[in-house]
Amino acid sequence: MTPAGLAAYHARRENRSGIYSYEQRPEALPDDMEQRVRADAGAWTHFQAQPASYRRAVIWWVVSAKQAPTRERRLATLIEHCAAGKHIAQFTRPAGSTIAR
Repeated sequence: MTPAGLAAYHARRENRSGIYSYEQRPEALPDDMEQRVRADAGAWTHFQAQPASYRRAVIWWVVSAKQAPTRERRLATLIEHCAAGKHIAQFTRPAGSTIAR
């Protein structure tokens, strides 16, 4: 890190850390939702086998829904796809795509 970056890092205020929405995203499903995924052993195994980035994105997709029926529908979609060993379509790259370097 450059000296200017280190100076900014050391000058930060603790009361200003973790206040932005992207810093507050949950790392895990809420307990009640996690128990519903765990109830299907195949779904839980598949979900846990996915990369952390996929799990975080899907968790945020489920819990960020504003209405309870939408959260329930998204959780059901997650369980259904995981039980079938599939990814949720909007969280995967199209086949044949590559990352530009």
